[in-house]
Amino acid sequence: MNLPQNGVISQHVREGILASREEWPVHSNRASEIGNPCHRYLYYMRTAYKERPLPDVGLLEIFKEGNFQERATVELLSEHGIELNQQQRSIDLKAYEISGSIDGSVHPRLASDFPDWPLEENGSQMWVPAEIKSMSPWIWESINTYEDIINSDKHWIRKYPSQLQVYLWGMEKPVGVLILKNKVSCRLKDIWVPLDYELGNEIMEKAKAVNEAIAKGEAPERTESAVCRQCPFSVICQPLIVTGAGAEMFDDPELEEALDLRELHAIGKAAYDRADRALKKIMKDREAPEMFICGDWFSQGTVVEKKAFEVKASSYIKRKFSRISTTVEEEE
Repeated sequence: MNLPQNGVISQHVREGILASREEWPVHSNRASEIGNPCHRYLYYMRTAYKERPLPDVGLLEIFKEGNFQERATVELLSEHGIELNQQQRSIDLKAYEISGSIDGSVHPRLASDFPDWPLEENGSQMWVPAEIKSMSPWIWESINTYEDIINSDKHWIRKYPSQLQVYLWGMEKPVGVLILKNKVSCRLKDIWVPLDYELGNEIMEKAKAVNEAIAKGEAPERTESAVCRQCPFSVICQPLIVTGAGAEMFDDPELEEALDLRELHAIGKAAYDRADRALKKIMKDREAPEMFICGDWFSQGTVVEKKAFEVKASSYIKRKFSRISTTVEEEE
Protein backbone atom coordinates (compact mmCIF):
# COMPACT_ATOMS: atom_id res chain seq x y z
CA MET A 1 0.00 0.00 0.00
CA ASN A 2 1.29 3.41 -0.93
CA LEU A 3 1.09 5.80 2.04
CA PRO A 4 0.23 9.47 1.60
CA GLN A 5 3.10 11.83 2.11
CA ASN A 6 3.41 13.09 5.69
CA GLY A 7 1.80 16.49 6.15
CA VAL A 8 -0.91 16.28 3.49
CA ILE A 9 -3.71 16.77 6.05
CA SER A 10 -2.03 19.62 7.91
CA GLN A 11 -1.10 21.33 4.66
CA HIS A 12 -4.69 21.06 3.43
CA VAL A 13 -5.96 22.61 6.69
CA ARG A 14 -3.40 25.43 6.52
CA GLU A 15 -4.37 26.21 2.93
CA GLY A 16 -8.03 26.30 3.97
CA ILE A 17 -7.28 28.66 6.85
CA LEU A 18 -5.26 30.90 4.55
CA ALA A 19 -8.05 30.98 1.96
CA SER A 20 -10.52 32.16 4.61
CA ARG A 21 -8.71 35.41 5.46
CA GLU A 22 -10.56 38.58 4.53
CA GLU A 23 -10.05 42.31 4.59
CA TRP A 24 -12.69 44.24 6.53
CA PRO A 25 -13.11 48.02 6.54
CA VAL A 26 -12.65 49.70 9.91
CA HIS A 27 -15.09 52.58 10.50
CA SER A 28 -14.49 53.22 14.20
CA ASN A 29 -11.90 52.95 16.94
CA ARG A 30 -11.83 49.30 17.94
CA ALA A 31 -12.20 48.57 21.64
CA SER A 32 -9.64 45.78 21.32
CA GLU A 33 -7.07 48.23 19.91
CA ILE A 34 -7.82 51.47 21.75
CA GLY A 35 -5.24 50.53 24.40
CA ASN A 36 -2.47 50.85 21.83
CA PRO A 37 -0.42 53.91 22.88
CA CYS A 38 0.30 54.97 19.28
CA HIS A 39 -2.29 57.40 17.93
CA ARG A 40 -0.79 57.03 14.47
CA TYR A 41 -1.46 53.27 14.52
CA LEU A 42 -5.11 53.86 15.47
CA TYR A 43 -5.35 56.46 12.68
CA TYR A 44 -4.00 54.01 10.09
CA MET A 45 -6.32 51.28 11.36
CA ARG A 46 -9.22 53.32 10.00
CA THR A 47 -7.66 55.13 7.06
CA ALA A 48 -5.19 52.62 5.62
CA TYR A 49 -6.79 49.24 6.35
CA LYS A 50 -6.61 48.35 2.63
CA GLU A 51 -2.83 48.73 2.76
CA ARG A 52 -2.46 46.59 5.86
CA PRO A 53 -0.91 43.24 4.92
CA LEU A 54 -3.26 40.32 5.45
CA PRO A 55 -2.14 38.11 8.36
CA ASP A 56 0.03 35.13 7.46
CA VAL A 57 -1.16 31.59 8.08
CA GLY A 58 0.80 31.34 11.35
CA LEU A 59 -1.03 34.30 12.86
CA LEU A 60 -4.37 33.04 11.53
CA GLU A 61 -3.74 29.71 13.26
CA ILE A 62 -3.06 31.57 16.52
CA PHE A 63 -6.34 33.49 16.16
CA LYS A 64 -8.23 30.27 15.45
CA GLU A 65 -6.67 28.59 18.47
CA GLY A 66 -7.75 31.58 20.54
CA ASN A 67 -11.34 31.03 19.39
CA PHE A 68 -11.10 27.34 20.33
CA GLN A 69 -9.75 28.28 23.75
CA GLU A 70 -12.59 30.76 24.30
CA ARG A 71 -15.24 28.16 23.54
CA ALA A 72 -13.50 25.67 25.82
CA THR A 73 -13.45 28.27 28.61
CA VAL A 74 -17.17 29.00 28.21
CA GLU A 75 -17.89 25.26 28.42
CA LEU A 76 -15.67 24.91 31.49
CA LEU A 77 -17.43 27.81 33.24
CA SER A 78 -20.85 26.35 32.45
CA GLU A 79 -19.84 22.93 33.82
CA HIS A 80 -19.00 24.57 37.12
CA GLY A 81 -21.96 26.83 37.71
CA ILE A 82 -21.00 30.05 35.89
CA GLU A 83 -23.45 31.16 33.23
CA LEU A 84 -22.48 33.41 30.33
CA ASN A 85 -24.88 35.48 28.25
CA GLN A 86 -24.82 38.45 25.85
CA GLN A 87 -21.96 36.80 23.97
CA GLN A 88 -20.54 39.05 21.24
CA ARG A 89 -22.91 41.86 22.22
CA SER A 90 -22.01 45.01 20.30
CA ILE A 91 -20.89 47.99 22.37
CA ASP A 92 -20.84 51.45 20.79
CA LEU A 93 -19.66 54.69 22.34
CA LYS A 94 -20.93 56.76 19.44
CA ALA A 95 -19.75 60.11 20.80
CA TYR A 96 -16.18 58.84 20.64
CA GLU A 97 -16.56 56.50 17.64
CA ILE A 98 -15.47 53.49 19.70
CA SER A 99 -17.03 50.08 19.10
CA GLY A 100 -16.43 46.45 19.94
CA SER A 101 -18.03 43.12 20.84
CA ILE A 102 -17.75 41.76 24.36
CA ASP A 103 -17.15 38.07 25.01
CA GLY A 104 -20.12 38.09 27.37
CA SER A 105 -21.35 38.67 30.91
CA VAL A 106 -20.96 36.10 33.68
CA HIS A 107 -23.30 35.20 36.54
CA PRO A 108 -23.34 32.39 39.13
CA ARG A 109 -26.04 29.77 38.66
CA LEU A 110 -26.37 29.42 42.43
CA ALA A 111 -26.12 32.61 44.46
CA SER A 112 -24.98 30.67 47.50
CA ASP A 113 -21.81 29.55 45.72
CA PHE A 114 -20.54 33.14 45.50
CA PRO A 115 -21.68 35.17 48.54
CA ASP A 116 -19.28 38.03 47.68
CA TRP A 117 -20.43 38.39 44.06
CA PRO A 118 -21.06 42.05 43.02
CA LEU A 119 -24.65 43.16 43.45
CA GLU A 120 -27.02 45.32 41.45
CA GLU A 121 -28.74 48.26 43.17
CA ASN A 122 -31.78 46.04 43.76
CA GLY A 123 -29.63 43.52 45.65
CA SER A 124 -29.57 40.82 42.97
CA GLN A 125 -26.30 39.37 41.79
CA MET A 126 -24.87 41.29 38.84
CA TRP A 127 -24.26 40.03 35.34
CA VAL A 128 -20.59 41.04 35.16
CA PRO A 129 -18.99 42.01 31.82
CA ALA A 130 -16.23 39.51 31.04
CA GLU A 131 -13.42 39.15 28.55
CA ILE A 132 -11.80 35.75 28.04
CA LYS A 133 -8.11 35.67 27.16
CA SER A 134 -5.97 32.61 26.56
CA MET A 135 -2.22 32.82 26.93
CA SER A 136 0.99 30.83 27.11
CA PRO A 137 1.81 29.20 30.47
CA TRP A 138 4.72 31.49 31.32
CA ILE A 139 2.70 34.65 30.73
CA TRP A 140 -0.31 33.17 32.57
CA GLU A 141 1.92 32.40 35.56
CA SER A 142 3.19 35.99 35.63
CA ILE A 143 -0.27 37.59 35.89
CA ASN A 144 -1.99 37.51 39.27
CA THR A 145 -3.27 41.07 39.75
CA TYR A 146 -4.66 43.96 37.76
CA GLU A 147 -1.33 45.73 38.27
CA ASP A 148 0.48 42.81 36.61
CA ILE A 149 -1.61 43.44 33.51
CA ILE A 150 -1.27 47.22 33.28
CA ASN A 151 2.48 46.97 33.96
CA SER A 152 3.14 44.02 31.67
CA ASP A 153 6.12 44.24 29.33
CA LYS A 154 3.89 42.72 26.62
CA HIS A 155 2.13 45.53 24.78
CA TRP A 156 -0.84 43.36 23.77
CA ILE A 157 -1.45 42.41 27.41
CA ARG A 158 -1.54 46.11 28.36
CA LYS A 159 -4.42 46.61 25.91
CA TYR A 160 -6.78 44.33 27.86
CA PRO A 161 -7.77 46.84 30.59
CA SER A 162 -8.66 49.52 28.04
CA GLN A 163 -10.80 47.08 26.09
CA LEU A 164 -12.70 46.04 29.21
CA GLN A 165 -13.11 49.66 30.34
CA VAL A 166 -14.87 50.47 27.04
CA TYR A 167 -17.35 47.70 27.75
CA LEU A 168 -17.89 48.84 31.34
CA TRP A 169 -18.63 52.38 30.16
CA GLY A 170 -20.90 51.17 27.36
CA MET A 171 -22.82 48.76 29.61
CA GLU A 172 -22.81 51.14 32.61
CA LYS A 173 -21.34 48.55 34.95
CA PRO A 174 -19.04 49.35 37.91
CA VAL A 175 -16.93 46.19 37.63
CA GLY A 176 -15.77 43.66 35.06
CA VAL A 177 -13.64 40.54 35.04
CA LEU A 178 -10.83 39.23 32.88
CA ILE A 179 -10.87 35.43 32.71
CA LEU A 180 -7.42 34.15 31.78
CA LYS A 181 -6.89 30.60 30.52
CA ASN A 182 -3.60 28.74 30.44
CA LYS A 183 -3.34 27.43 26.86
CA VAL A 184 -1.59 24.23 27.94
CA SER A 185 -3.47 23.32 31.12
CA CYS A 186 -7.14 23.71 31.95
CA ARG A 187 -6.45 26.29 34.66
CA LEU A 188 -8.22 29.63 34.84
CA LYS A 189 -7.59 32.90 36.65
CA ASP A 190 -10.10 35.67 37.17
CA ILE A 191 -8.83 39.24 37.55
CA TRP A 192 -11.52 41.66 38.75
CA VAL A 193 -11.37 45.14 37.29
CA PRO A 194 -13.24 48.18 38.66
CA LEU A 195 -14.53 50.98 36.47
CA ASP A 196 -11.49 53.25 36.17
CA TYR A 197 -12.48 56.86 35.49
CA GLU A 198 -8.89 57.98 34.95
CA LEU A 199 -8.18 55.29 32.35
CA GLY A 200 -11.62 55.85 30.84
CA ASN A 201 -10.89 59.55 30.34
CA GLU A 202 -7.54 58.70 28.76
CA ILE A 203 -9.31 56.37 26.32
CA MET A 204 -11.89 59.00 25.41
CA GLU A 205 -9.24 61.70 24.90
CA LYS A 206 -7.23 59.35 22.72
CA ALA A 207 -10.28 58.50 20.62
CA LYS A 208 -11.11 62.20 20.24
CA ALA A 209 -7.55 62.92 19.07
CA VAL A 210 -7.72 60.13 16.48
CA ASN A 211 -11.16 61.27 15.30
CA GLU A 212 -9.90 64.84 14.88
CA ALA A 213 -6.86 63.63 12.94
CA ILE A 214 -9.12 61.64 10.61
CA ALA A 215 -11.37 64.68 10.11
CA LYS A 216 -8.32 66.75 9.15
CA GLY A 217 -6.79 63.98 7.06
CA GLU A 218 -3.50 64.40 8.91
CA ALA A 219 -1.75 61.46 10.59
CA PRO A 220 -0.81 62.09 14.24
CA GLU A 221 2.83 62.44 15.23
CA ARG A 222 4.92 59.29 14.91
CA THR A 223 5.73 57.45 18.15
CA GLU A 224 8.81 55.23 17.89
CA SER A 225 9.46 52.14 19.96
CA ALA A 226 10.52 48.52 19.50
CA VAL A 227 6.84 47.72 18.79
CA CYS A 228 7.22 49.52 15.44
CA ARG A 229 9.05 46.46 14.11
CA GLN A 230 5.84 44.44 14.53
CA CYS A 231 3.43 47.12 13.32
CA PRO A 232 1.53 46.20 10.13
CA PHE A 233 1.64 49.86 9.07
CA SER A 234 5.41 50.28 9.35
CA VAL A 235 5.76 50.45 5.56
CA ILE A 236 3.38 53.43 5.48
CA CYS A 237 4.59 55.09 8.67
CA GLN A 238 8.30 54.65 7.90
CA PRO A 239 9.61 54.86 11.48
CA LEU A 240 13.36 55.30 11.79
CA ILE A 241 13.75 52.03 13.68
CA VAL A 242 12.34 50.21 10.62
CA THR A 243 13.85 52.23 7.80
CA GLY A 244 17.16 53.00 9.46
CA ALA A 245 16.95 56.40 7.74
CA GLY A 246 19.86 58.55 8.83
CA ALA A 247 21.47 55.66 10.71
CA GLU A 248 25.01 54.60 9.86
CA MET A 249 26.09 50.96 9.78
CA PHE A 250 28.39 50.73 12.76
CA ASP A 251 30.40 47.51 12.68
CA ASP A 252 31.63 46.92 16.21
CA PRO A 253 31.39 43.31 17.47
CA GLU A 254 32.37 44.32 21.00
CA LEU A 255 29.58 46.89 21.18
CA GLU A 256 27.05 44.43 19.75
CA GLU A 257 28.14 41.80 22.26
CA ALA A 258 27.69 44.26 25.12
CA LEU A 259 24.16 45.09 23.91
CA ASP A 260 23.28 41.38 23.60
CA LEU A 261 24.73 40.67 27.04
CA ARG A 262 22.79 43.52 28.64
CA GLU A 263 19.52 42.16 27.23
CA LEU A 264 20.37 38.59 28.22
CA HIS A 265 20.87 39.57 31.84
CA ALA A 266 18.07 42.14 32.15
CA ILE A 267 16.25 39.94 34.66
CA GLY A 268 19.29 39.68 36.91
CA LYS A 269 19.88 43.28 37.91
CA ALA A 270 23.45 42.81 39.08
CA ALA A 271 24.48 41.21 35.79
CA TYR A 272 22.46 43.81 33.90
CA ASP A 273 24.20 46.64 35.71
CA ARG A 274 27.61 45.18 34.90
CA ALA A 275 26.72 44.84 31.22
CA ASP A 276 25.20 48.31 31.23
CA ARG A 277 28.36 49.81 32.72
CA ALA A 278 30.43 47.97 30.12
CA LEU A 279 28.17 49.38 27.40
CA LYS A 280 28.49 52.92 28.74
CA LYS A 281 32.29 52.59 28.88
CA ILE A 282 32.40 51.28 25.30
CA MET A 283 30.17 54.12 24.11
CA LYS A 284 32.32 56.65 25.97
CA ASP A 285 35.42 55.33 24.23
CA ARG A 286 33.83 55.27 20.78
CA GLU A 287 33.19 58.21 18.50
CA ALA A 288 29.80 56.84 17.51
CA PRO A 289 27.34 58.82 15.38
CA GLU A 290 24.07 59.99 16.94
CA MET A 291 22.16 57.35 15.02
CA PHE A 292 23.60 54.02 13.96
CA ILE A 293 22.92 50.33 13.43
CA CYS A 294 25.32 47.83 14.99
CA GLY A 295 24.55 44.22 14.14
CA ASP A 296 21.00 43.60 15.33
CA TRP A 297 20.78 46.85 17.27
CA PHE A 298 19.44 50.27 16.31
CA SER A 299 20.57 53.28 18.33
CA GLN A 300 18.74 56.60 18.15
CA GLY A 301 20.56 59.33 20.03
CA THR A 302 19.18 62.57 21.42
CA VAL A 303 21.51 65.41 22.29
CA VAL A 304 20.90 66.55 25.87
CA GLU A 305 22.35 69.88 26.93
CA LYS A 306 23.78 70.06 30.44
CA LYS A 307 23.03 73.31 32.21
CA ALA A 308 25.96 75.17 33.69
CA PHE A 309 25.68 75.09 37.45
CA GLU A 310 28.85 74.12 39.28
CA VAL A 311 30.21 72.24 36.31
CA LYS A 312 31.08 73.45 32.85
CA ALA A 313 28.18 73.38 30.38
CA SER A 314 28.40 70.53 27.87
CA SER A 315 26.24 68.16 25.90
CA TYR A 316 25.91 64.40 25.59
CA ILE A 317 23.87 61.90 23.61
CA LYS A 318 21.08 60.13 25.48
CA ARG A 319 20.56 56.76 23.83
CA LYS A 320 17.74 54.26 23.65
CA PHE A 321 18.57 50.81 22.30
CA SER A 322 15.92 48.63 20.65
CA ARG A 323 16.43 45.20 19.12
CA ILE A 324 15.62 45.19 15.40
CA SER A 325 14.51 41.54 15.13
CA THR A 326 10.74 41.08 15.02
CA THR A 327 8.72 38.83 17.28
CA VAL A 328 5.28 37.37 16.68
CA GLU A 329 2.44 38.43 18.95
CA GLU A 330 1.30 35.10 20.35
CA GLU A 331 -1.47 35.92 22.79
CA GLU A 332 -5.14 36.26 21.96
